[in-house]
Amino acid sequence: MCIRDSSLPVELIPGSTLLNGYSTLEEMEFKESQKDDENGPFFQWEINGFMPGDSAVLTALMEDMALVRHLLVITDNLGKQRLVGYNAPMTFSANFQSGGKPGEARGYKYAFTGTSPLRAPVYQLG
Repeated sequence: MCIRDSSLPVELIPGSTLLNGYSTLEEMEFKESQKDDENGPFFQWEINGFMPGDSAVLTALMEDMALVRHLLVITDNLGKQRLVGYNAPMTFSANFQSGGKPGEARGYKYAFTGTSPLRAPVYQLG
């Protein structure tokens, strides 16, 4: 099924979990770049963010998220939502930074990445 402009709620398959994400203000970014190959255009997605903190629970979450693929509903600064990873689930990775200099935050820089033959659709409920 191909979604271009979804107005239906996302339904999880059995065994899936819905998580609310967080990123420090002005650290979240979504990029959708068109690339070309011999089969035609495709789209490369990258979502970057920063999660402050350092704890065993946060470390375990970062490790667990790297083991599965993700579908994301992201909201931009104007309140528009996109469904990123539909039919092309995203991969998660995270890097810890200790904040070694004064004023630097301690936490995880993370990224969701993936590719798709289609752009991420606008997601509108109702």
